[in-house]
Amino acid sequence: KRSNDEIKIFLPKPGRKDYLNFASVRGVVATGNKLIVAQSQGGVFLLDPGKEIFGELAYPHGADGDSVKKWLLSDFISGIFTLENGNFMVAGSQRIFYINKKDNLVSPVLFKGKEKIQYTRIIYEDRQRRLWFLGGPGITVTDGNFRILHRISDPKLNGIYTNSITQVADTSFWIAWEGLHEISLGIKNELRFS
Repeated sequence: KRSNDEIKIFLPKPGRKDYLNFASVRGVVATGNKLIVAQSQGGVFLLDPGKEIFGELAYPHGADGDSVKKWLLSDFISGIFTLENGNFMVAGSQRIFYINKKDNLVSPVLFKGKEKIQYTRIIYEDRQRRLWFLGGPGITVTDGNFRILHRISDPKLNGIYTNSITQVADTSFWIAWEGLHEISLGIKNELRFS
């Protein structure tokens, strides 16, 4: 038994804009010596655990930055995910956000084409660096430039509320969601459930 073990707890302080203000924390990732803390509501913060200080992420200057900040603060956040390149993605109910690891700059993800992806629960990067967005409307797979490669959108799916996806081969994936499902990437750029 080690006598110097300790747990440090940050309890929410409702109404604060400069501190953890909501009890439901959906994810935390390390960026240098700080943490990015994603609450389900009320914001995503940068925490310096050594100083116990919460701060803001960086946003673009001007009206665009004000809009991005407003979107992030008002969206329902499902989680934050680390990409292979060390950058981060935040899954929101209305938007997906990208956070650059170098300067913690937040930007909205703009998908190529007219597609809008909402109610994302999980973001997963596979071995080929494709990005998987799983959530309410189905499954969308994009390349690293957010060009949509594959999509399953079926009313029978009734939303995909998965907590887990894993890749077992270049074109074979398994997800845990109302049972266990194998997904195969087809030759014709389509996804198939096995």
